Amino acid sequence: MDAYPERKRLPNLHQRVDEGRGYFVSNGRVAVAKQYKMLVIKGNSTKFQWYYLREGEYLPPDAFVSGRTYNGSKPVYIGKTTVDGEVLYGRVRQSSVPVLAVAVTRNRRRVDFAYSFYVLVQPGVVGF
Repeated sequence: MDAYPERKRLPNLHQRVDEGRGYFVSNGRVAVAKQYKMLVIKGNSTKFQWYYLREGEYLPPDAFVSGRTYNGSKPVYIGKTTVDGEVLYGRVRQSSVPVLAVAVTRNRRRVDFAYSFYVLVQPGVVGF
């Protein structure tokens, strides 16, 4: 039994926070939440780094696991990329190749996908 059952009700926010709302990708669409969890890293961290993942590469073994897919079958990671000059954070899923999905809210809501992007890693910690 989960010691923190409320975690299942709150989305893991990997995207952006604006006006007290979090925007994230769910089922291939931009979703909005007023309650969410967020990882905050202050200043320069020695525990976390960004690793540039090129298209066709596999996730590094020290990629930080930020959660699991809805059914709990696969790990989910945090990635970032630039869309229209804005740095956006999103959910990385490993299928046949790693894919980053980000919620874009400027002008109109849409989901963008990236195949080359930065992924959050914890050097020296094997995550999967």
